[in-house]
Amino acid sequence: MSKFCQVRLNGTTTKNAIEYKIGQEIVFKLHIETNDVSVPYIPYIKYLIKRDGDETVSGFAQQQEDGCFYVSTTLNCPGFAYLQAFACDQSKQIIESIAQFDGGAGADIYNINLGSEIPEKYMDYWENLKKTVYSTPLQVVSETQIEDENHPSFIIKDYDIKTAFDTVACCRVTYPSNAKKGSLKLKMHYMGYGVYGCSTLAQDGFMNVSTNTHSIPNGQTPEFYEKYHKEHLNNYGLDKQQNACAETSYWNLVFARNFQVLKFFMQNELINGKDYIFTGSSQGGMQACIMAAHSGVATRCYADLSWLCDLGGKDKYARIPGWNIGNMSGIRHFDTAIAARYLKCPIEMNAGLGDYCCQPSGQMAMYNGITAPKKLTFYQNTGHTTDYPNNPSYTIQQK
Repeated sequence: MSKFCQVRLNGTTTKNAIEYKIGQEIVFKLHIETNDVSVPYIPYIKYLIKRDGDETVSGFAQQQEDGCFYVSTTLNCPGFAYLQAFACDQSKQIIESIAQFDGGAGADIYNINLGSEIPEKYMDYWENLKKTVYSTPLQVVSETQIEDENHPSFIIKDYDIKTAFDTVACCRVTYPSNAKKGSLKLKMHYMGYGVYGCSTLAQDGFMNVSTNTHSIPNGQTPEFYEKYHKEHLNNYGLDKQQNACAETSYWNLVFARNFQVLKFFMQNELINGKDYIFTGSSQGGMQACIMAAHSGVATRCYADLSWLCDLGGKDKYARIPGWNIGNMSGIRHFDTAIAARYLKCPIEMNAGLGDYCCQPSGQMAMYNGITAPKKLTFYQNTGHTTDYPNNPSYTIQQK
């Protein structure tokens, strides 16, 4: 149970949550879960059900003799149902101190197709971007060694590296101080949405590189990043006018920096030249998948809760949207579900059945388009930022 919540609604479906058929009754069974905290009798829950391709329904369910609450629905097309449920008192008023349930179920999920149209000359864009980046000479603007008493046996450095479009790529590298030439796997980490510095990621056998999304220094105070966010990067990457064209999008600059950082560390004599791993969550998952798909060197990808999956799903299939920033041709160059079709390395994904920042239908559209070995785990009652590690999970895999 999350350390932030002592009492919550929890549960799942009475059958495997991702194995339903179209038209089959989906039954959610919920209960009050406590962490050694006594709670009064909860007579009702209020529920809201959103369904891909269909209207939203709401109502109340009464506690049954077994102490559980039951809510039923169906799906009329390949997709997911999203259930939000709230504990209520005798007057059917929501009890704010009890955490809500955010979960779901899927039907005919292997037929969830990509709704995004692949942009014309999609691959030309990526080849041209890499050509521009790689023709920019590598130049280290600054190199700073970081002292960290928590990791005495690791070398930690911050680098600022000149890249295309007159920007600087900022990153942090961490690797064992006793590493021998050709001994380390290279792991590239990408960050979630926000404005903050890179993390120190110490791991034996690896050269871990955290690439800052922005051209900003690492190691600053929270106040610095908060101020910089407000003054320079408020709503970055969301401008529809900029996103109408891939070359004018903020993400064009982000990936220019990503490719230059990758190029820089691929030349390091400590890496083994065989293992190139890309990893990230949310916005980081989007970046990890796209870099793995288009770098030409990836040997494995870990992309959790990937953002910008299937931007066209709402328009084409009336799917419940996630945090969708438009469906213009420009931004579709950064659609994770499109990029995933170009993966040649194995990928592992995690997703929340209650995550409607990065919605389950988008994750499944991404999975279904992957021809490389793939694994996807859905977690019940899990949103984009919640962390309930003991919740039911459902894994699909194709080797």
